Amino acid sequence: MHWGGGKKLFNRYAKGVSIKKLSDEQQTEAIAYWKELTGKKIDTRWHQLLYSKTGVFTPRYMPFEIYNEMITRQNPSDRVKAWFDDKCLYRYLLRDFKQPKRIAECYEGVCYLPSESIVEVSFRELVSHLSNISNCVLKPSKGSSAGRGVRLLEVNEGLVLGEESLKLEHLLKSYNGNFVIEEKIEESECLSKLNPSSCNTLRIHTWRNSQKETCEFISAYVRIGRAGKLTDNASSGGITCQVMPDGKLGDFPCSVNPYNIINKTDAGILMPGYQIDGFNEMVETVVRAHSCLPMFGIIGWDICMDKNGTPIIIEFNPDPDLRIEQLVFRDTCLLDKQEEMIKEIFKNH
Repeated sequence: MHWGGGKKLFNRYAKGVSIKKLSDEQQTEAIAYWKELTGKKIDTRWHQLLYSKTGVFTPRYMPFEIYNEMITRQNPSDRVKAWFDDKCLYRYLLRDFKQPKRIAECYEGVCYLPSESIVEVSFRELVSHLSNISNCVLKPSKGSSAGRGVRLLEVNEGLVLGEESLKLEHLLKSYNGNFVIEEKIEESECLSKLNPSSCNTLRIHTWRNSQKETCEFISAYVRIGRAGKLTDNASSGGITCQVMPDGKLGDFPCSVNPYNIINKTDAGILMPGYQIDGFNEMVETVVRAHSCLPMFGIIGWDICMDKNGTPIIIEFNPDPDLRIEQLVFRDTCLLDKQEEMIKEIFKNH
C-alpha cells in the first residue's frame, strides 16, 4: 500500500483520533472513483483519516499519494521551486501587484534595502540602516510554512526589543542569509476584527488550465489567528473556514490540528455567514498574478485587503498542502474543478 506523504504524516494527524474503518461499500466507492480518474489503485487510509476527523465521507477526498503525483506533474522541478519560491524575488515577479512594503531583504547572503536603492548593500550597512525600526515583520524568505520564523520586529539602537540584550545583527544571522523585513500590514476592518493581533488572510487556490490557456480560481478559505498570536496558520492552531462563492463564510469553521468545529473567533465574531469584503477583487488579483508565474500549474496564494480596500499579495505557495486542508472543506480542496483537473493532469496515465 502507498503511504503518499509518509507514515509519519499519517501518524501525526491521526494522533488522538479514533480511526473509523470504511464500510465495504465506502471503500469500493473510493477505489473506483480514483481508478476511473487516474488509472491507479489508491490507499484508502487517507479517506479513513479525513472521515474519522470530520464525520463526513466522500470518495472525492484526494488520497495523499495522488496529491503528491499531481503536484509533481503540475510543478515538476524541485530546482524551479528552489529558484522561484523565494520572497526576495516577489518585487520582480509580481511587480504589478501590491505587496507588503519591503524594508530589507537578504537573498543567499546578498543584502538589499529596496526602498532606498536597487543596488546591493553590505550586511553591515543593512544592520546600520535598521538600527531603529518599529511595526515590522521579519520572516524567512524561503520555507516559512506554518509561520516558522515569522516574528514582529522592533529595534532600538541596534537591540531587538523584547529580547534581553539581543543584537539585531545576531538575530538576522540566525536566518542563514535568507530573510525579508516588511512593514506590518494595516488590514481592512473586515479582516482585522476577526482577530486584531494577527494578519488574517485568505488562502486562494488557482490552476493553469492548459487546455483553455487560462488561469482559473479553484477554492478559498480564510485563516484567522488566535488571541495574541501574530500568525494565522492552521497548522499552528489558527481557525479556518471555507469562503463561499458569494464571499460569505461557510457553516463549518474549524481548527485543523486538532480538528474542532469553532463557530466564534477568539474576538467573539460569529463566523458562519460572515461576509468577507472584497472577496471577488482578491480572487481576480491572484488569478491575474498566476499569469506572471508560468512555471507553476497550481498555486496557493496568501492574500488580504489593506485598510484602503486594496488587495495585498503576501506570498504564493507552489506546493500548497491540498491534503490535510480538505478538513476545511469536508471535501476535496478542488471542489467542482476536481474531475476536470485530475482528468487533464493524469490524461496520459
